Amino acid sequence: MKKANNKKTLNKREIKFLQGIFEAVESNLENSLFGVEELCQTMAISRSHLHRQLNKLTGLSASSMIRQIRLAHAKKLLI
Repeated sequence: MKKANNKKTLNKREIKFLQGIFEAVESNLENSLFGVEELCQTMAISRSHLHRQLNKLTGLSASSMIRQIRLAHAKKLLI
């Protein structure tokens, strides 16, 4: 997995963090109320830490990341 901003390779901790984000969102796809606050609770981190990490690793905000994961899942269902 590559870093979006400058193509830097991610370390194991960063990959594990992003995998946790994907798993948390994907396991709550049917929950329309699942948002940033619920993601923070699931990941056991503060909202500001989540925002900093996601922005550093992907260039996206937490809400944009949730939206992207949901859209990717919807795209798979349509294909």
